[in-house]
Amino acid sequence: MRVKLTQSDVTALKPSPAHGPAKLHKVAGKAISRVEAINTRLYVIQDALKAAQPKLPGAVLLYLYKCNRNCGGCPHIVWRKWAVIKNKFCACDIDGSPLKRLRGAGEFSTGKSTAKALIEEALRLNRERRKIVGLFGNIGRTITAKRN
Repeated sequence: MRVKLTQSDVTALKPSPAHGPAKLHKVAGKAISRVEAINTRLYVIQDALKAAQPKLPGAVLLYLYKCNRNCGGCPHIVWRKWAVIKNKFCACDIDGSPLKRLRGAGEFSTGKSTAKALIEEALRLNRERRKIVGLFGNIGRTITAKRN
């Protein structure tokens, strides 16, 4: 199920005295549905990315984790690259773009185009999700400020 937010929906999420509570509830429901759809797709991408690359050092993987706080931004995204350090297989966090760390030689050549497309989609979805979740944070801060 794909719920597409229009520009007017995103504008309606920004706090304004002109918007009534009913409109805000409707738009907020759409936004929450979209965030849930994005989260579901990110979990599918996580599994597909594992399947697209060999289980060898150099594989770039997406990890989704919950911070165990009452957080509206969960799951959080961490990009990791598998490596061998001191004869142990471990995942190292990636700083910067995961696309720069993607390998395309040897056994990685067969799944590189698939992995690249999946990473690009995950990055795009994460930007969209962060934008929506950030708008909810702005609303919360505005409501709190008006109460005080």
